[in-house]
Amino acid sequence: MAKDLRTHLRLLRDHFRGEICTIKNGPLSPAEGETSALLYHLERQNKWPCVIFEHVTDLRGERWPGAVVFSEATTWRKIAVSLDILEESPSPMTLLLEAGKRGQTPIAPKVIPRSDAPAAELEWQNEDADLTRLPAYRKEEGDARPGWVCGVAVARDPDTDRYNCSWHRHLVHGAKASAVRINYRHLWDYMQRCKNRGQEEMPLAFVFGHHPAFSLAAGSKAGLDVDEYSYAGGLLGEPLRLTPSLSFGNDLLVPADAELIVEGYVHLTKKKTCGPWSDFLRYYSPATEEPVFRPTAISMRRDPLFLHSWTGHHEVMFDCAGMIEVYMELVRRHPRLKAVNCIAPMTFVLQYSPEFPGEAQRLAAHAFGALGDKVKNLILVDEDINPFDPAAVWFSIATRVDASTEQVTLFRDLLANRQDASRARPLQVGGIFLDSTKPSGRGPMEISAPAREVLDRIRLEDYLTTDDLNALRRDV
Repeated sequence: MAKDLRTHLRLLRDHFRGEICTIKNGPLSPAEGETSALLYHLERQNKWPCVIFEHVTDLRGERWPGAVVFSEATTWRKIAVSLDILEESPSPMTLLLEAGKRGQTPIAPKVIPRSDAPAAELEWQNEDADLTRLPAYRKEEGDARPGWVCGVAVARDPDTDRYNCSWHRHLVHGAKASAVRINYRHLWDYMQRCKNRGQEEMPLAFVFGHHPAFSLAAGSKAGLDVDEYSYAGGLLGEPLRLTPSLSFGNDLLVPADAELIVEGYVHLTKKKTCGPWSDFLRYYSPATEEPVFRPTAISMRRDPLFLHSWTGHHEVMFDCAGMIEVYMELVRRHPRLKAVNCIAPMTFVLQYSPEFPGEAQRLAAHAFGALGDKVKNLILVDEDINPFDPAAVWFSIATRVDASTEQVTLFRDLLANRQDASRARPLQVGGIFLDSTKPSGRGPMEISAPAREVLDRIRLEDYLTTDDLNALRRDV
């Protein structure tokens, strides 16, 4: 059986029941933020399950024929399950290395007939290809109305036939128009080349629901010489199944095991308002003018699981995608790099112990130069500091950094992320590099700890009962 969103959810139910829950009551209106309200209540209890809403409405207020899914990959354990690792407490770095290894071994996709494709069980064409029939959502009070969808665009390079997969958000304007946010990356380049050829529109499709490994591939950056359908196959560990699109046939192949696919055209000159929207930085992105998308067909399963992204809340999958990209870029030139963690938006902790003067600054310069708007701040820590423990990272900064030295370096005129509200100039921002490794030549620095032999010999359970331990308050 091919991997898809349903196989992932089945593994969660079978092996980690605490990672998934189903809301059967309703109807709930995603466009009024009612589904997100329940996610907020769970967040306040520090709970991050995958949530399936079985009774929701579309933008017209009518019942959606399937369900809506949020947070399919919001914990490291869910990421592990998506990589076929069924461990109780997986190491984030182990998962990054596994994903990185898979990404370096692309697997070519497999094309199957539409008659065999689950994503083609139902087809809406012409006037039925109506964006208001989708269960569009709003997350925060200030998100623009009427509603949003956030999916993976799949498009073919007009010159090389290479496929690109990337995440984009839409503000739905009506049945036949949305404004889609497209940043200055691969898809934007495809559009400019089509425009230079005199085209008015470019065909593409948006996928709403697939296996998390496919979503992870779309959030990562493969080399321009790598077809991203093949890259997704590498992360899946098997060929990604494709099928001809309803609107474009073999000229645009789409994932056969998706839950729902919206096909259409992105206009190369016409734009509509997109925003405000609470983005991954948790601030409202201002309204901007973005390309118009025109749907031509909607294909789906008979009971589609429409996947939404709760952007800005515990985005482990998107953090993971960024960490894979940073690690794979840097480790080629700096093989002693041990670990990478995205500790905050555009802020990465690198576990790396410099051995030579200036080595830390060269590593930072490489990261800022090669990774574009993905990296704004860098923190370097030693191997005795856990980069996935924020308290340990702050400890290293507090006890190992002298800000009057080269340990603190400012990098100016970096490419800014379009959503970064801190920037003083358009598309330019400054970055900070903190070398919080042990300064050389300032004496030994060893974190104190009790004797291992004493710790092994003196055990809590020999002196306190289980009831005593359970009665003690956990400081959180």
